[in-house]
Amino acid sequence: MDCSEPDLTLQLTRDMYYQLIHTLRTSLPPPVTNAPEDEIRRDNAAISKVASMLPANGEEGELAAQFVAASA
Repeated sequence: MDCSEPDLTLQLTRDMYYQLIHTLRTSLPPPVTNAPEDEIRRDNAAISKVASMLPANGEEGELAAQFVAASA
């Protein structure tokens, strides 16, 4: 990515990210084990998948979160 281009993921507000993460965490299957590290890994992987879709606004972010949760 060219450094002069804005990072689209930064355009989503902190509140939107908070809501997307909440949607993901309540929609994903349980982690592999009950270890806190596995929950963190599961959440980070899901967040990474949503971010890789580069949602440009809240609606796209919500769709991305729903897709990631459904594919899990």
